[in-house]
Amino acid sequence: MKCELCGKDIGDIIVSLPLKRADGSLNTLACLKCAENSSVYCKKHGRPHLGFIDKTTACMHCIEEMVVENRNKEINIWDDLRRKLPTEEFERLLEWATISSSITGNSRKTCILRAIATKAKGSNQSIEEVLGKIIKAKSV
Repeated sequence: MKCELCGKDIGDIIVSLPLKRADGSLNTLACLKCAENSSVYCKKHGRPHLGFIDKTTACMHCIEEMVVENRNKEINIWDDLRRKLPTEEFERLLEWATISSSITGNSRKTCILRAIATKAKGSNQSIEEVLGKIIKAKSV
């Protein structure tokens, strides 16, 4: 099998990168060397990023680290969203968080924090920056 980035034989390790190809495929199969040199590969954790619907990417492990580092802010984030979002928008968020909680086993607050951390990592922003944009837009 050939690396879709450099064209050389992939070897023993095939890395699937969330890079859209010209043919419409949403993933690119790469050799480890090309993957490590890619912007969608986490050098810290030695893993490819996940790709998201908004066309951003982020490392799953970096997202989880951000969640752990900011867990003490969960209640404040929840309160800010509850007070500053329109009621209908907060209820829509709660509906999503309830579904996410039932799948992950995490609390709704943690699921909301993880969603914000995912956006933050994918857009190279802080939790506070993303939260501020959500509140300013009055939409999640």
